Amino acid sequence: MYPYLVSLGAIFGIWYLVSCIKWLRSVYFPMRRLPGPTRIPIFGTKYRFIGVPRKELFNYGISNLKKYSPIFCTWTASTPELHLVKAEYLEINGRLRHQNYI
Repeated sequence: MYPYLVSLGAIFGIWYLVSCIKWLRSVYFPMRRLPGPTRIPIFGTKYRFIGVPRKELFNYGISNLKKYSPIFCTWTASTPELHLVKAEYLEINGRLRHQNYI
């Protein structure tokens, strides 16, 4: 029974390692090139909102917008959020246009 658990753990560990490498290549490495606040692995960039009074949140968002504009990235935990300030930076995929989604 013990060798089966070890092999099952090894398979799970390899699967987890491969999925982490795929995430790094497909999400993290392309998005880290964009400007934006410094990211902390568990919290993302939302740690900057800690201690900001509720009345100042909008002004804080505007200051980030002015600092990192026109394209910047923020993170919620390990999920990137891409912010486009100008509509000119959004390119519409031709396939979506062809399928009448737009």
